[in-house]
Amino acid sequence: FAGNRIVDVRDGLDLQDASEGTITGNAGREGRYGLHDMFSDDNVFEATLLGADGWIGGFSNSLPRQCAKIYEYGTTGQVEKGRALYKQLQAAFFWDTTHQFVQAIKLSQDVAGGYGGPCRPPRNPLSDEIRAQVIKDVEQALSAEL
Repeated sequence: FAGNRIVDVRDGLDLQDASEGTITGNAGREGRYGLHDMFSDDNVFEATLLGADGWIGGFSNSLPRQCAKIYEYGTTGQVEKGRALYKQLQAAFFWDTTHQFVQAIKLSQDVAGGYGGPCRPPRNPLSDEIRAQVIKDVEQALSAEL
């Protein structure tokens, strides 16, 4: 942080106070914001519409086709298609913003037919209720129309 601004030292990104909602500069990328390290799965569509050229994706291994498609829609400005898909993905993507995100992502890999496996301490297993919700949300995302 620098005053009322967030500075990403690695990319030279400079964001003014979030209440202003403006991006003031990014060293080394003419015409691109390079915001990929600032966003998570639950807001990747909005970020790509604003010019982000990537993101650190938690669900990219379990939902690769869905993640690629929402990225495509955002980076090419296909707002209506993106909104429709995002509605189907949002519940799963939300888990990337919770304290259980590691467990949820690993479980999503299991649900998708890969291997996520158990978490190591200090992470605790998900409760039965949360586990069931993650499975439901990931299954919904897996069945999304692309």
